[in-house]
Amino acid sequence: MPTVPDSPKKVNWGNDGNDSRPVAKQHNYFYSTITVVDPTTGKSTDYPTQTLDFASDPNKEVEVNVHFNDVVLPSYPGYTPKVAITANYHSDTPMATLEDTTGGLILHLPTPVEKYFDYNYTITYVKDQSEHTHATTKYDFYSIVTVVDPDGKSTDISRQHLVFEYQDNPTNPEVNVHFNDVNIPIYDGYTPIVEITAPDDESNTPKATLEKTSNGWVLHLPTPVLGSPNYDYTVIMTKHDTGTPAQDNKDVLNIVKYVDGDGNVIKTQSATGKDGDPIDVEIPEGYHVDGGNTPALTIDSHNPVHQVTVVKDQHDTDTPENNNKDVLNIVKYVDGDGNVIKTQPATGKDGDAIDVEIPDGYHVDGGNTPSLVIDSHNPVHQVTVVKDQHDTDNPIVKPELPSYDVNKINNHDNGNQGNNGNNGISNNKRVNDSSQVVANDTQNSGNGNQKLPQTGNTQNNDAVIGLGLVSLLSMIGLAGLTKKEN
Repeated sequence: MPTVPDSPKKVNWGNDGNDSRPVAKQHNYFYSTITVVDPTTGKSTDYPTQTLDFASDPNKEVEVNVHFNDVVLPSYPGYTPKVAITANYHSDTPMATLEDTTGGLILHLPTPVEKYFDYNYTITYVKDQSEHTHATTKYDFYSIVTVVDPDGKSTDISRQHLVFEYQDNPTNPEVNVHFNDVNIPIYDGYTPIVEITAPDDESNTPKATLEKTSNGWVLHLPTPVLGSPNYDYTVIMTKHDTGTPAQDNKDVLNIVKYVDGDGNVIKTQSATGKDGDPIDVEIPEGYHVDGGNTPALTIDSHNPVHQVTVVKDQHDTDTPENNNKDVLNIVKYVDGDGNVIKTQPATGKDGDAIDVEIPDGYHVDGGNTPSLVIDSHNPVHQVTVVKDQHDTDNPIVKPELPSYDVNKINNHDNGNQGNNGNNGISNNKRVNDSSQVVANDTQNSGNGNQKLPQTGNTQNNDAVIGLGLVSLLSMIGLAGLTKKEN
């Protein structure tokens, strides 16, 4: 058998059907790119692409025996990784799997199959569901400890603020924050007693306790509980160990606490005297008692701590201040030009009627006083008032008297003096008298005493007679002219 030069050794290329020439291999290439999305920034990062080369006989079914390397992924506390086939690639590509090991997060890539060449995956991180539901609830607790010395002077010796945070919203969580103990000053011959200062409802506030130690008195504040944010206490010195408030010459020391609607102490006042003596209540500056009724307090050795609730005054602003109980409203009384005649404060609860107090010397047009009520949402009311009408403001109707031109009458009569003789003089005199009457009446009408004409008045009767004479003389004069012309 002939041999082919440069042919592979032992290869027979004869035509006897025993063709042992080598078959060309088919190369398959597989690719994988991993993309990781950072959940904290949203930034995407592509890991280095892996490439696999698999050569196989195209005439035989051969199992792929090449494999991608595992990929180590970052972990993010509170997030769970998710793997998905990268978009724009076959959705039925074999899926990669995740494994969370002690050494970290591992991505296992599948063994390639000849049908698919690209094995690209995207890793995202989803926030753990437990992080969404476990909301943090915050509680604040406050404590003020006030000490009243034997002379009645009050001093705040301790102010504390605690913050307690708890996951979710528990019914009765165990509060794990605590107030510090408070050292109480020592006064020879006196023993301290402790009273709750605020809030108003003392039944739900835990009591503080006093302990006498070798170093003096210590006040142990209670562990806070939900629903009671304030832990304010007043320590009063009592004479010896009798439990009676400090006395000097049989006088009893009492304490008056002025608090606002939220239980905040605005002022502390000490008062001494014998049981039953009245206490001079000193409302703090800038505050008032609701309704304006200052309470009547007396010295009481058995109940030495008194409490008075006060409301902050309304100042120049038109926004009244509200507390949890009473609302302050303002009523402005203005005239037609918008001038404020009077400002009236009114306190009460929403819907309470306001006693409208019209300013003296004014009234509401039509006489209908408006009905106003306390309104926390619209705390400023306005009432338009009209100034009352007095006697001097009533217009006086002046009577109109007939007017005469006395000069014309005089001129006419003077022309006839030669014919009439004494009659002309007499007429002149009467006309002048008549004009004097009219002038007097006109002058009187301009005086301050504006009175209507009085029937039967002598002066008015003279005026009527004068007017009659003027008319008669005018007629005689006209008759004389007529005769002369004829």
